[in-house]
Parts: sequence; structure tokens; C-alpha cells
Amino acid sequence: MRNYGFIPPKIETREEGAEHIFGSLSGVSGEVINPSGDWFPYLPEKEPQSRAGFDTKGCGIWGTLNALETLIYFKTGIKVNYSDRYVANYAKNEGILDPKFGSDVHRIAE
Repeated sequence: MRNYGFIPPKIETREEGAEHIFGSLSGVSGEVINPSGDWFPYLPEKEPQSRAGFDTKGCGIWGTLNALETLIYFKTGIKVNYSDRYVANYAKNEGILDPKFGSDVHRIAE
């Protein structure tokens, strides 16, 4: 199977120290911010992650920043374009991104 750079996060239980359990509704509340579910008008411009057959394994970074940029545009009307490369280099230097395997999106978001 081909690896595209996504490393699934370890799902922890509360007993293991997790404050929030992914997909759980217990203890987490909030408003539905986009009832239509249509995010298309708020998506950032396409920024290719790979070029000429070279893959950065940074899909976790690109995806996380795209979600953040989309949400900021939706909430404020301001288009932002954060540097995927900067975050990728930082994550690589901090040991969060492994250029051979990819990254855990939870660690990227943190």
C-alpha cells in the first residue's frame, strides 16, 4: 500500500490522559458554524504538495493549514495564506514530520 504522508493519531482513552476523545460528544459543546455544510466558497487557493513526482509527505500539514485558512475566511471574510513550507520545516526540525513517512495531524494542530 502506498503511503501519502498521513499517520493516524493514536487514539487515547481518558485513563491514558486524553482530555478529549476524537468523535466523542461527551463534555464538548458548541454551535454549528456552517449549517449548510458547503465550505467550497471559503476554500483557499490550490497549493500543490508534490511536484514532478516528488512528494513531501506533508499532507497533514497542508490539510491542517487549509482547514485553518478556510475557517478564518468563513468567520472573518479575510483570506489568509500561511506558509505550508515554513510549518513543514518547523515540524521536521521538531521531529513531528518524518519526510519518509509523514505526520500525525493531531500533533501538527497542537
